[in-house]
Amino acid sequence: MRLDEQRLNRETFMAAVSAKTKAVLRAWEACDFLTTAAPNEALVSITWQLCLSVPGFADNLDSVKLGGLRDKPLADVFQTILVDPLNNLGADQMRQVVVLDALDECSKSDDVLRKVIRTWKDVMPAWLSLVVSTRPEGEIQRGITNYSLDSKVLELKDKENFRDIEKHIEHLLCDMKDIVEQRDVASCAKILSERSEGLFLWASFLPETLNRMHEEKQGGLLTLQDISHKDAIPNGLGGMFKEYFERLQEKVGGEEKYKMLLAPIVAAREPLSLEQLSAVLQLDQNDTDDMVDDARNLLYQGGDSRVALIHKRMADWLSDKKQS
Repeated sequence: MRLDEQRLNRETFMAAVSAKTKAVLRAWEACDFLTTAAPNEALVSITWQLCLSVPGFADNLDSVKLGGLRDKPLADVFQTILVDPLNNLGADQMRQVVVLDALDECSKSDDVLRKVIRTWKDVMPAWLSLVVSTRPEGEIQRGITNYSLDSKVLELKDKENFRDIEKHIEHLLCDMKDIVEQRDVASCAKILSERSEGLFLWASFLPETLNRMHEEKQGGLLTLQDISHKDAIPNGLGGMFKEYFERLQEKVGGEEKYKMLLAPIVAAREPLSLEQLSAVLQLDQNDTDDMVDDARNLLYQGGDSRVALIHKRMADWLSDKKQS
């Protein structure tokens, strides 16, 4: 298990996990904004990914009764669709790894920690490891200590962390050839990694920020001079949040509507449906949908159309009057 001070960029994290564990990464599941039933659904998703990548696993599931999995206890689902079928495979499999990302954003993290993570090493075949990322929050930290789980804290100011962010940003800039001049990509990446203050989440806002800068420039690619200007791109996550939420306030039509939209989303323990949000806002559902669309860079809308902030840090920032 790894304790991350921030959500890592998915591709960078996957590459790092594979390199450090010397294993092939076979499944990735993000825990963000899980509802009560979603831990079961997360295990189903992991099972599906393993069916696509582990020879013989899908065949072993043929005899398993999969009806009503959503309503079964988490431990039973884990045993039925993962533990038993995987242990029926041969022991000569190559070493592989499953990643469970952002445990701290799961509403049932204690259940997942106790019934899946704690038991994984004892009940799963030795060739399939589990790597978990999370912020070291109280209950999770205590669970890790009480269950004697292997863990490592990735410090924000760690040189390896900054190196990974810089490399990630460099790849991102290389993919933006129509936006960013490629001659000084390495220098730009170094400057931007310093502005990130060690947070990968900050870098997730870069593509749109750079696209907007390019539009405002009205001609020519973004240069090292453009990107290095001290006011061009906000420093740190707080600066990035401030800029994006101020833009949202303008988009939705002022402070009153801005607060109307965000207050219930921040206060809710689980993602809200558009119907629930419309009822709270006392708006037509089409108007609510338009407001959510205006905030699409800050809000996450799942396959069931439920709405939540894209990251837990946003709720923390919005709840802190000194910052927001």
